[in-house]
Amino acid sequence: MSPDQFRDERPDQLRLDHTWAAELTGFLRLQLDGAPDRDEDDPVGAVLVAGYLRDLGLLGAVTGMAPEEIRDLWRRSVLFTTVAFRIRPGTDEDQSLANSRRGLEGMELGLAAGALDVVRNLAWLVEDPPGASYLGEDSVVCTTEEQLLAYATRDLVLGNEDPGHWLARIGAPTGAHALRTALLAALARADAADARWLCEEIHREYLQRIAGEAVLRRLDDCVDVPSLAALVLARHVGLNLTPDQADPWLPLAVAGLSTRSEEVDR
Repeated sequence: MSPDQFRDERPDQLRLDHTWAAELTGFLRLQLDGAPDRDEDDPVGAVLVAGYLRDLGLLGAVTGMAPEEIRDLWRRSVLFTTVAFRIRPGTDEDQSLANSRRGLEGMELGLAAGALDVVRNLAWLVEDPPGASYLGEDSVVCTTEEQLLAYATRDLVLGNEDPGHWLARIGAPTGAHALRTALLAALARADAADARWLCEEIHREYLQRIAGEAVLRRLDDCVDVPSLAALVLARHVGLNLTPDQADPWLPLAVAGLSTRSEEVDR
């Protein structure tokens, strides 16, 4: 089933719990009103503010916020995430604040906003300390697979040599990571055909997940951030994977992208 068919099965507007959205928006704005500045020596506060900014942008995508405002919120979120990585306290427990899964999520959010400059600044800092106790196959903080996905994404962003070697170490990726691992490998070898198909498959899985919801009340369902990030990362490595038609679940304008048909018209 194509993404177009999924969209046809759902209303033009998201079936949003407006009370939930309004209450959460109010809460997030209240938290940001008293948020610390980025120059404060507070990694925990920086992580919290990064999350508030991210979530406010996700809500904005389904409540009519302008793309440039969403882009600014996500850009600022990555800047606060970068603060946490730069401070990186000395204890192992505190080091986990700057784990590579958080780095991956920050890089993807920045890519989804088309903010490659701040993504590069974060990418330089994405590295787990040797023997970190929070890493593991079943870790709730950061799994080994997530670490290797983060390192491959980092190296693609920075243009480092052979980012695919991290992916080869994953072996047989599991669950949701399988398609993302394959997509990053396709980007690493500049395989446009495979990368396009894999990006479509990742987005199709997202559409399948939200298609069964009666009411949208999960922030991660508001926007397909990983797919949007993949389109920008592909453009960064020289591949144009943007779709032919606009998709309300994939707000290209937030990332500063256009559909291929719009590019041709220009």
